[in-house]
Amino acid sequence: MKSQSLVRVILITVLLTLPSMVRASENNNQTQTQVNLTENRMLKRFGAYLGILGDPHPTLVGFNVAYNVNDYLRASVGFGKVTVSSIDLTGSSGITDTSLTTIGAAAKFLMPGWNLSPSATLGYSHIAFDGVLADNDYKSSNLYFGVGGDWQAASGFNLGAGLNVSINGGAPTAPYMNVGMFF
Repeated sequence: MKSQSLVRVILITVLLTLPSMVRASENNNQTQTQVNLTENRMLKRFGAYLGILGDPHPTLVGFNVAYNVNDYLRASVGFGKVTVSSIDLTGSSGITDTSLTTIGAAAKFLMPGWNLSPSATLGYSHIAFDGVLADNDYKSSNLYFGVGGDWQAASGFNLGAGLNVSINGGAPTAPYMNVGMFF
């Protein structure tokens, strides 16, 4: 009988304290989550990434370096070059090479505290041509904005995607995708 009473007392004690233990655990998890939300961009501030289809805008593949100034602002500079060979039907040279080189800088605004965040970009790029372009949709200066999303994992791995739109008509609208690593 005494052992059954002891078991009942223990069970009642456990059942009465269980809700407070669960609440304490939930509060601890919420605190850890709030701390971890800002750590990814703030602990891994320097990074490098490949911009596919338009970072810096415009290019097919660009190499970029970036710095997370704070949890809501990332500054980046980048370089991209595209070379195309084509048959010259008007001249005697046969094959003509045309290249487009882009050098740019951008500020990306992110949602503070979110590792997976919507993003808004404001950037400038200088576009240089070498060769002959039959249809030149580009200007030498390009002021652009972008909208999209960005994710930086705790490991520093970074993915981003969106759409870049030229403000001054310096380049056609183009999607972009970024893949990189922050340290």
